Amino acid sequence: MSEDVTHQLNNDCNNCACFSLQLDESTDIRDAAQVIVFIRMVFYDWSIKEEVLGIITLKERTRGIHIFNAFKIYCFEINLPLWKLVSVTTDRARSMVGSVNDFIALCEKDDDFPYFLKYHCITHQQALCSKRLNTKELMDIAFKTVNSVRAKSLRRRLFRQEFKGQELLLHTDVRWLSSGKFLQRFQDLLQEIKVFLQNIGDNYAMVNDLVWMSDLAFLADFTGRLSASNLQLQGKSKLLIELISTTGAFKMQIPALIANLEKWFEFFPNIKDHLQNHLDSIWNPEKYVAEVNMVSDDFKVRLRDFQKIEEIVKYVSYPFKSDLQSSIFIGKRCN
Repeated sequence: MSEDVTHQLNNDCNNCACFSLQLDESTDIRDAAQVIVFIRMVFYDWSIKEEVLGIITLKERTRGIHIFNAFKIYCFEINLPLWKLVSVTTDRARSMVGSVNDFIALCEKDDDFPYFLKYHCITHQQALCSKRLNTKELMDIAFKTVNSVRAKSLRRRLFRQEFKGQELLLHTDVRWLSSGKFLQRFQDLLQEIKVFLQNIGDNYAMVNDLVWMSDLAFLADFTGRLSASNLQLQGKSKLLIELISTTGAFKMQIPALIANLEKWFEFFPNIKDHLQNHLDSIWNPEKYVAEVNMVSDDFKVRLRDFQKIEEIVKYVSYPFKSDLQSSIFIGKRCN
């Protein structure tokens, strides 16, 4: 079965019109450095197929030259037609896109590689933009509070028994976007958490602080939106047009989110509930507007690679639109 799968993949590589690659270097539980290579192939009938091309083990160092040499050897072993390569996506690590001897630069210098487009993974960039939020102090307190309940079996059983099977979620920084669900569950069970901590004699004064509760409500709302946006970027057979449209739609929502923070709170239900339940809470929208603007500015900086082809994407999406700018731009590129 393994040989048959490999044979089918080789046939697809040889029969496709072109393909793009995505590479990600990581280290497993045994400290073995590996590069996983994904391939997306486009065939002459416009069908698309995505597969794991292979996993390349790096036996020694993980510098750009070592990744390049291992990848080049692997390509020759499987007879990959490199002349069909159109783009390469990486995670923008230094070994991938450094200054001199990085993987991308070495590929561009090698005669076996054609001219190809290079991108920083848009899903990874969106996650990095999300990390610009100042969440450390709040998340540390939330981690400590949840772990005081979840890390001890007796407390966890008592919490479930007292609150009808309700459960707190754990969170890890490796999957930062799960913080949206983590914070939302913490926000939903905040009153229960306070009661439980008071009953067992633990003193977490910060969870009763109105400013901290306001920060929690904002982050639960905003990280939830960021997580939803990131999920729309994931999945098989996603086209670049869809990815750019998703990030563009989120950026266009920023002014509406800022205006909503100052008045109505329809987009921030947790903040709305917090202000209704705590009328003595002091609302300071400027602090949260600054956080939203900081994330928005990071989007503009990090997504510059995709902004370069934004006009082409508009033309492909709406080829008959009476917008001369897109047509002129495409004409210049073609010439």
